[in-house]
Amino acid sequence: MPELFEQMAGLDRLVHEPARLAILTALSACESADFLFLQRLTGLTKGNLSSHLAKLEAADLIWVRKEASGRKPRTICGLKEAGRTAIDAHWERLETLRHESLRWSPLPTRPADAVTAPSCHSRHGNGEYSSAIALLCTWANQVPRH
Repeated sequence: MPELFEQMAGLDRLVHEPARLAILTALSACESADFLFLQRLTGLTKGNLSSHLAKLEAADLIWVRKEASGRKPRTICGLKEAGRTAIDAHWERLETLRHESLRWSPLPTRPADAVTAPSCHSRHGNGEYSSAIALLCTWANQVPRH
């Protein structure tokens, strides 16, 4: 399943970046959200949140509207249809990759591959390596030492 790793590496980095993934996921659950709500939810600084919102807006995934609320300015954001499609597709792809990774094994599928295959020691059970760690270990070309 080498294509599994290629698919992981090919995830949309604009959406997959943790802060933007959090922003898009939050916006997918509501019609709109104001800046302070998103800041509290994500824990980002004002500058970081502004930067991520600008990138998402430039990619046409969200809309941003600034309005006056009394004497204070208020920034409100929401998903555009392209943003909703992108976040829904991203979560679906992550779930598919997760399920495929559970079927993956670092063991060679043919006896001839056993001679040249890189090794990855995976174990299951209490406090032992999970298939996800074995997957990442092999992906990074590292072998865990026991």
